[in-house]
Amino acid sequence: MTTELAQRMKAAALKLDGEQWQTRDGFSGIEVIVKGSMAKGRGCVSYQPVAAELADSKTAKAIALFNPANIKALVEALEARDKQIADSENRVGKQNRHVCELFDDNTALRQRIIELEEKLQTSDKLQDSAFRHGLQHGFSLGQTDNQAGFEQCMTAYSQKEKNNG
Repeated sequence: MTTELAQRMKAAALKLDGEQWQTRDGFSGIEVIVKGSMAKGRGCVSYQPVAAELADSKTAKAIALFNPANIKALVEALEARDKQIADSENRVGKQNRHVCELFDDNTALRQRIIELEEKLQTSDKLQDSAFRHGLQHGFSLGQTDNQAGFEQCMTAYSQKEKNNG
């Protein structure tokens, strides 16, 4: 149902004050009347007709079912559904944007991890170089009867191996 059609139907239903209709067996056939408009007096019955002299009860019941109150309720239900769909679409859009932001954050964090790992490798290389230099220095001290520097280097190296292993 298009929004335009729904609005026209709602406007027409409001013009009829949201009446409800019902069927009744009349003198000349089945009639559709405004619900609650029938009043019985002395020897007469008065009511507000909607459709008279209908050929069959199916048509009369269908006309009664398509009353302004039901049309108004149907259009309002459709409007509520449309609002719910729009709200859901907005919520999904916000969630999609949030997921994209999280993805961007994740990408940035992964890049930062790569940078830090590269710095760590550079730092390890510098420490290894310093260790080799110290080991050589300690070894040459050991050759000159100074074992203390050599033992310090060996102790430091063995501790480093334990921590990395």
